[in-house]
Amino acid sequence: MCGKHSVGGTSEGGAPRPRGLEGDSTDEYVATGSRAGVHRREGRQFLARLSQAAEFASKSEHLQVPGESGDGLVTVVVDGSAQVIEVRFDDDFHAASATELGADVMAALAQARRRLSFRIDELGTEIYGEESPATRMFVDSYRDRFGYEEM
Repeated sequence: MCGKHSVGGTSEGGAPRPRGLEGDSTDEYVATGSRAGVHRREGRQFLARLSQAAEFASKSEHLQVPGESGDGLVTVVVDGSAQVIEVRFDDDFHAASATELGADVMAALAQARRRLSFRIDELGTEIYGEESPATRMFVDSYRDRFGYEEM
């Protein structure tokens, strides 16, 4: 009898129960145990997704994607949020008019942003997997804003 009290009594089937569950039915004890397992599994999945999101944010933050004008006079580099971080002019830029240079800058920027969509697609696939809804969400967002061009 002392043994039964040391573990908290027995279930209806005679199996020992942990302390504090003397009044609970066996079904409640089993359900509580399985719910804890589900919560642990969901917690691990959540932590894995959180880790993937942190990796994606870190890697996309450090992206540098170039675009070039059709005539090669201008190169524009954008970061992972599509912001311009560098503009370079070829040595022959002085032969172009201000209007042509302006158009070249805009063309190079547009190409860099289209290519950024491609790089985001590659990065998302690398981190989340090929058919991931998270990857589709990121890529669709970039494609809708900038278009898409493979590098």
